Amino acid sequence: MRLTTTRFGEIEIPDECVFQFADGVPGFPADRTFAFIPHGKDGESPFAYLQSANTPELTFLVADPFAFFADYEFSLPDDQAQALGFTEGNLPAVYVIVSIPDKAEDMTANLLAPVLLNWRDKTGCQVIAEKTAYTTKHRLFPQGLAREEQAEEKTHACAQP
Repeated sequence: MRLTTTRFGEIEIPDECVFQFADGVPGFPADRTFAFIPHGKDGESPFAYLQSANTPELTFLVADPFAFFADYEFSLPDDQAQALGFTEGNLPAVYVIVSIPDKAEDMTANLLAPVLLNWRDKTGCQVIAEKTAYTTKHRLFPQGLAREEQAEEKTHACAQP
């Protein structure tokens, strides 16, 4: 799929990296198709992007929450997991949306509403956790940044995490 974006310019996204969000994303119900774009070349970065296929300026920075919060957990009711196609053999890839204020070291993650990707079915959703102490503003780097972020690439490969 070829996308024109404000963040990456014009890019080609492999079909295996395109996800359908049946209900959109909260706050953006009309945007239902997103491209998963890993950050960096090596695929080892905990960061990635979800780029709307319909709205060039809509890009979410997401992160693997377990890379920053080893004890992060959430529960998904069995009926909801089944409806989303998740099973013991098809577990979701879990990401959280990251907000970047003026200083990168002050980045926060929304642990209250993880984004779940079903790599087998190419579907995704954002779920809001219930009965949890998590919030929408958990600092990723409470001790500050250890090194500068790498420059972003214009060409992207996609590999299932």
